Amino acid sequence: MSKRFASIDFLRGLAILLMVFVHTFMRWIDRDTVQSNINDYRLIILWLMLGLIFIGAWAGFFLMVSAAGNMISMYKGVEKSGKVGDMVLKQVLGGTLLLFCGVLVESVLGYHAALGELVLGKNDWWTHIFYRGYHMETIHAIAWCIILNGIIQGILSINGGWKKINRNIIIYSILAIVVIVGTVFVWQGVRTLLPGYPFADRVVDIFGVSKNLDIQYGVLGVDPFFELVWKFFLIPLAGKHEPIFPFLAISFIGSIIGLFLMRKQQEMEENKPVSTKLLKYGMIIGLVLFVIGLIGTGLFVIQRPSAIDNIILPHHFDVIHMYVEGLESYGSDFVFGFIPFSFIWLPWFLMVTGAQFGAICLILRTVEFRGKSKPFGRKTRYFRRYGFVAFSIYAYQFVDILAVYLLTLIPWFPSLTWSSYFGSVPENMFDVYQIWPLLILIFVIYEILIRFWEKAHFTLGYEWFIAKIAGVVIPSQRKLKKKEGFFRTIRLDVNGGIYNPEWIEIVPGESVHTSLADSKLSGKLCWIGIFIPPISFVSLGIASNSMKTEGKNKYNKRGLIVSLIGLGIAVSIFIASFFLPISALGLF
Repeated sequence: MSKRFASIDFLRGLAILLMVFVHTFMRWIDRDTVQSNINDYRLIILWLMLGLIFIGAWAGFFLMVSAAGNMISMYKGVEKSGKVGDMVLKQVLGGTLLLFCGVLVESVLGYHAALGELVLGKNDWWTHIFYRGYHMETIHAIAWCIILNGIIQGILSINGGWKKINRNIIIYSILAIVVIVGTVFVWQGVRTLLPGYPFADRVVDIFGVSKNLDIQYGVLGVDPFFELVWKFFLIPLAGKHEPIFPFLAISFIGSIIGLFLMRKQQEMEENKPVSTKLLKYGMIIGLVLFVIGLIGTGLFVIQRPSAIDNIILPHHFDVIHMYVEGLESYGSDFVFGFIPFSFIWLPWFLMVTGAQFGAICLILRTVEFRGKSKPFGRKTRYFRRYGFVAFSIYAYQFVDILAVYLLTLIPWFPSLTWSSYFGSVPENMFDVYQIWPLLILIFVIYEILIRFWEKAHFTLGYEWFIAKIAGVVIPSQRKLKKKEGFFRTIRLDVNGGIYNPEWIEIVPGESVHTSLADSKLSGKLCWIGIFIPPISFVSLGIASNSMKTEGKNKYNKRGLIVSLIGLGIAVSIFIASFFLPISALGLF
């Protein structure tokens, strides 16, 4: 039975579920109609769109969670074997294998690759095989970060250095700052080497089919071999959508979280007092970064309202696009008198990263550090299923076409001609009301597929293929390969990973209530909930539970009352938004 962190498993699943939600929404919503008629909608639509823009920028969330899990794996591997070289080799080979699979998915088998375009009936579907591998998505960022983090952790682990957790946390913190500071220099260096990178257009003839491609893409069979090679290594530096500058910093933050959990687990196993101060500081740091980023982004947009359309809405909300669009659209224009407008990416990045880091610290604090891992793991099983086969879920997103086909048979929804079912299916064809039944149906289809698939131990999924290949190329995995047979893999143990894992508790539940810890926590979180409504649900639940376990006291009474006030304010605004038109704000 495997030992697992319930929070990490939940967050990994939540991240992939949010990704499916955003990708599906942006793929099928009629964006042009929504933007042109924005003032005709109720205010609730604006809140939903703003929330979607914010969630759409959480691509790094999965990277941060994955980095935390990867650091835990590296630390335990060296702790168990004492062989630093084996850990580094496993990381480099594993990251390279994941990178290869990522390229294969983006070019051939993924939902934006040849297979995904074929499902939509696109005539030029096959051309994606020759260039789409030069795309930088979250899976590629994770692969590069696995390789780089493995090398860095290997260096830090020499002569027992892996035991120096405090020192390593400081080093990763410094490295994260260095990456963020150096990001623009790297971007500009690549643009100097290849002007216009990564968005400049070029027309390429792919075996008789003319395509207008971004300069980022190398084209197999067209471009010279050496150009294909050096373009491949430019992608992680400054390619769309998720280059390791600045996203390597997010990976370092995830590594810090993993090291922190390892240190706290050691303290727990050695019966030492386990402090939660660092999680409190983490939540504060996350909140401060979020507020600074929110203010900075807001001031940028106030000075250039068109930035909403030119920089944020049309694309993947990626920071490299914000930088390039700001640079090319506004040139040397400045805001606040001295900051280049293209630097809007930085407050946006700080806002999103701060929210992600704060959210992870909050969930860890309310689960593993409250003795709630087992009930939390049971309640979040739905989300954890998505995280268990995250790469496969990402790659197979073209199953959404099943829901589209079904809904187009119903009169209220967009209709397709008979030829469309066997020809090209148009995307962006659902309005702001039709999109919600589509999303619900798509997640129902996912649930059915995942439930049946787990019965077959997720055989033929991408995680299954990676595990099988790893059993051949990675020495430490070969022993596992002999024990599991062909159709199963220990890395995809459904019972031990989803249904009956051994949950790790940093602070046992019985020791929490001796010092009114839950009551005091609810009394603090409730104030944040006034401004961030979802936290009010958390503080309300903790306050109610603490009244049963710790008795009524001034802390949980305050937590209960303030949480209810926060929820009341949020519900009032929510209800009012169904009646007030967006035009009442006078923004558009």
